[in-house]
Amino acid sequence: MMRPVSHKRMGVSPTYETNARRGVRSLFPFWIVSICLLTSSVSSAQPYTYYATSILELWTISIDEDGNCSSTLVGPLLYPNGSQFYSSDLAICPDGVLYTTDDGSFFEVNPATAQCILVAFSPVSLGIVGMVCPNPTTIYAVAAGGLGGNLYEVDIPGGTITDLGSTGFSCQGGITEFNGEYYMTADEGLVRLDLSNPGNSEVVASFNMTHLGLSILLGKCNTLLGGGPNGVLTEINVITGEEEVLCSIPAATIGGLTSPDEFIPSPSCEISLDLDGDDSSGATGADYDSEPYSCLTEDGLAVADEDLDLETGGTDIDFMTIDLVGGNANGPDEYLELLAANNITISGSGTDQLTLTNAGGATVADFRNAVLAIRYKNDGDPLIGGDRTIEVQFTLVNGDESNIGVATIPVDIYPDLVVDLGEAITICQGDVTLLEAGIPDAEYLWSTNETTEQIAVANPGQYAVTVTDDLSCPASDTVEVFVLPNIELTLVGDTICQGEEAVISFNTDAGGAVDLIIEATPGAPVDGGMREGCTV
Repeated sequence: MMRPVSHKRMGVSPTYETNARRGVRSLFPFWIVSICLLTSSVSSAQPYTYYATSILELWTISIDEDGNCSSTLVGPLLYPNGSQFYSSDLAICPDGVLYTTDDGSFFEVNPATAQCILVAFSPVSLGIVGMVCPNPTTIYAVAAGGLGGNLYEVDIPGGTITDLGSTGFSCQGGITEFNGEYYMTADEGLVRLDLSNPGNSEVVASFNMTHLGLSILLGKCNTLLGGGPNGVLTEINVITGEEEVLCSIPAATIGGLTSPDEFIPSPSCEISLDLDGDDSSGATGADYDSEPYSCLTEDGLAVADEDLDLETGGTDIDFMTIDLVGGNANGPDEYLELLAANNITISGSGTDQLTLTNAGGATVADFRNAVLAIRYKNDGDPLIGGDRTIEVQFTLVNGDESNIGVATIPVDIYPDLVVDLGEAITICQGDVTLLEAGIPDAEYLWSTNETTEQIAVANPGQYAVTVTDDLSCPASDTVEVFVLPNIELTLVGDTICQGEEAVISFNTDAGGAVDLIIEATPGAPVDGGMREGCTV
């Protein structure tokens, strides 16, 4: 629901002087000219100029093409009545006019003096921590999560503030426009902000650092500039969210960050793919060398390093192919597997060729995450050693193709362990037998969940053990243990005289026919047979 906030005075101190656009033009005519000159000169040469706020102060920052930073303190931010105020962010419009906020109301700022003039007044704090100005008449601002994370639209000429609804995220303090999209730093990571439908905003990358200010790192493709505690400025890859400290300035905290050159188109990135961005795997160029695959590999191996880099020049990827080419000695037993991917249709999982197709709305980050989730697997028994080659390439929606990145995965052969639990074992009820894996100094996992080399068993059934060490392929064996019941037997006889016949009777709990051998002393045994069992 749209909720207009009046910009009229509500008796809140300090007193503001509201001149909207008319008052600003009349008070600072020299300022508008200087901004235009600054924009035209900086846009064609390095270093680039940024404006930043640090709690109560306004700074200018220069960053050259080598990433070197210098800064100048302009002075404290001042209300129209001359008192200082805390600024949570800055935004510059395409006409070069600079704006700030004190968490609720919005002000035009003279970048030469840090003097502010009220543009739109809110009688209450809105918790605004991030703002952006896409055109000379409109500011969009976002509140912190504790205050709903709501998106507000500020009509600069009219001086009104309208609540557009919650973004669903807790803004950390920075918003900027990049290649037609709007990005916001939030507790949840880098958020692509939907200005027309704030509830449709989404996280596109995670963060490890805090970025209270956000702008574009001018002159570098696919890179944002974050500002945070201790005056630290950080490069942020807009595709992956990867962060790298660029430099720092003496400011306590960079809470707001913007540049008059934010509206200059970012340089085009070359169309390229690099499976190992820093070549840490030992491969050079766009390639990647994997650790070896062996019988000890539990869940397959990745086909790219964590710093996989995809550069598309701002164009969407149409599809990507990942091919297990040549030398597949284990045939169909070795394959590529990808079970799920965001906004991407997967075909060929479980075969030697994967095709990832944009299902609509898939970003470069989606494709990057998909490639990192692919696993090479080999179910061959036995494995056949040698290098496996995997080729990765993408095609853009305009038909342009990237280079081919090659992942090399060596398959190593280890000897098999020999585990022998022996033949079936028969014991009497109440007895215990020891089962032994027979391989010392290894890892053991029995079907009883015991992990020792030997286990003692007294119950009938099948018992299995898997043995693993670091030098051989795991092996298993199974043995069956039989437990014979105990038979209770009692004999009852007669007392007779010599020459008489005696009657001997016996009782048993065998529950069936038994074979019986009776021995007479003196005399020969009488064989009645024996039922299988153990006597007591």
